[in-house]
Amino acid sequence: MTDIFVSYSHVDREAAEMIVDVFEHAELQVDWDDHLRAGERFDRTIPIRIASAQQVVVLWSSNSRRSDWVLREAALARDLANLATARLDDCQPPDGFGEFNVVDLAGLTESSDTRLVRFVNGVRTQADQGADAARRAASDVRQAFSARNVGDFEAASDHLDSAMRRFELDDAQRQDREEAERYKQQTLRVLDAIARSEYLGRSMPTLAAQSLLPVIDVVLEVNLDVLRARNCKLRAEHDGQAVARAGVVIRPGSEVDDSRLIDKLLTETSSRSGPLSVDCFLLIMRTNDTDRGDRFSKLAAKRNLNAECVVWQPDDGDAKLEERLRQTSRHLCEVQLG
Repeated sequence: MTDIFVSYSHVDREAAEMIVDVFEHAELQVDWDDHLRAGERFDRTIPIRIASAQQVVVLWSSNSRRSDWVLREAALARDLANLATARLDDCQPPDGFGEFNVVDLAGLTESSDTRLVRFVNGVRTQADQGADAARRAASDVRQAFSARNVGDFEAASDHLDSAMRRFELDDAQRQDREEAERYKQQTLRVLDAIARSEYLGRSMPTLAAQSLLPVIDVVLEVNLDVLRARNCKLRAEHDGQAVARAGVVIRPGSEVDDSRLIDKLLTETSSRSGPLSVDCFLLIMRTNDTDRGDRFSKLAAKRNLNAECVVWQPDDGDAKLEERLRQTSRHLCEVQLG
């Protein structure tokens, strides 16, 4: 297991090398192998290497923001909760990473720069804490197996519980996760009610909740006869069809890279077939950024993706969520699907 994995753009190699040298002088093991980086191809071993690191250091710059390689590495680290970030110029982090503290290393020329020294010390502290927790958990697991082998199942259970507690979420993290799950389930219930009561259709949950990738969570199926009865102007490709479908993506937080999500949805619409083929998309996001929906919709239109976005603020409550979902769903079904 390595201490640090460094993600950067090959254009910034000189600055990255200086930062890596400081980490190594601090006696940290650094993984920053860049033998494929110039070609911007995603090495299949990267997910394993990132998961094996105690901390993943992403060096944001105007170059790395545009690198698919760096964006993928940063997303993996974010999902694994071992991400540390710094910036090499005055760029802003990409969408989905704005909530992370970014250490300003713009204009870095000397390895003795106090900003870099503080950054390295902070990353080392986090790496040491992670390594210590991993060692203690491994010891607990070994003791659990030893106890099981001699028939002391109560002790084995206690040791396994101890190992799991070392990686438990704190109260705030647990509350956020529970709230996100509650929000998602409420959203699914409202969507199903809308489909059945207003469009004689149904909602069909998918297996997307089990994936880290931004894919369709539920398919909203609409009876086209209902739209015809409302004098909605239907597209020519709907002639002879009984139903139309909207793919719904539910994101409990704002950690969404709009551009990558749209890339994925464009892939979805071209590759899916059968009951999961969709005619348009609805992104439902819980965030305090009230302009987020407009930004997503404009970017989707620019990329020729038939999509709508509804933003629900955490303080709005369930009634406001249902109201906004009904308004946006009507527009989606009667205009986008039409």
